[in-house]
Amino acid sequence: MPGRQSLLFRFPELLSVVLLLAVDMLWSAYIGIAFRDYGNILVADAVLLAMWAFYGISGRSRRLSEMGYYGALWISFSAIGAILTYLAAYMRAPLYDTQFSELDRAIGFSWLAWFELTRANIVLDTLLRLAYHSLIVQILVSIILFAHAERTSRNRELFWTAVIALVITSALSDVFPAAGTFYHFNIELARAVHLPHLLNLLAGTQAGFSFDDMQGIVTFPSYHAAMAIIFMYVHRGQRVLFPLITALNALMLLSTPTHGGHYLVDIIAGCIVALVSIALLRYAVNDLSRTKASVFLSPRGIGASPTSSL
Repeated sequence: MPGRQSLLFRFPELLSVVLLLAVDMLWSAYIGIAFRDYGNILVADAVLLAMWAFYGISGRSRRLSEMGYYGALWISFSAIGAILTYLAAYMRAPLYDTQFSELDRAIGFSWLAWFELTRANIVLDTLLRLAYHSLIVQILVSIILFAHAERTSRNRELFWTAVIALVITSALSDVFPAAGTFYHFNIELARAVHLPHLLNLLAGTQAGFSFDDMQGIVTFPSYHAAMAIIFMYVHRGQRVLFPLITALNALMLLSTPTHGGHYLVDIIAGCIVALVSIALLRYAVNDLSRTKASVFLSPRGIGASPTSSL
């Protein structure tokens, strides 16, 4: 039994991607939405998985093998996660922009004032824009750094917390959909590139989407805010890099209202989602460790190798 478990859970990240893909396929077939133009994603996955297999099986470079593995996982997860958020938006619930704007006002935050302040300062606006668009770069750099340092556990933490956070975010965005601040305040609508897809999904008037122009359509909670906290968490304990990562992601949090079109409550909710995701993962890992110890020390488990951890 331990041997069978070790085969099943040797690559749990792949299993999670397959399960999310199955959910997407069944859900999209049920409601009649199609997603196309995913050839480039398949090619990139094939190349990275081949890199993972070649360097892993040959033993030439464990680091390059890990880079290929997590690179393929993140490309697949990004595409599958985007589909999940689109499917959640198709539930056609009423928009909560007015309520979110009122909540911002209740806690003393004026989105329009913050927008005008940042737009008036060219240096600040540029820094915030760069920070907001650093998400993909941070993922890529984190994969490479953790693989090079042979800290596989950190690559696992980054991937799993991101997966958990996306599932929670998609569920909440389904219940509390919003179009965002650009739409609500009718300002800089050109920045709201997600609006056509979101409004079509909410109206049920578009049945097909291309991966070439899919956008991040979630307003509440902010996934950017969740990832900012997650990046800080997975880079903890690194004497030189951690302060830089913290500063960059603090800027990303500040950039999310103006460059992501988010309410302040979106950012607060995104931070809470990140903390909950981290706590859930830590609980799952600790629970799995206790289970493995129990199996390993039991009469049947003596001498058997414990299964690999997340």
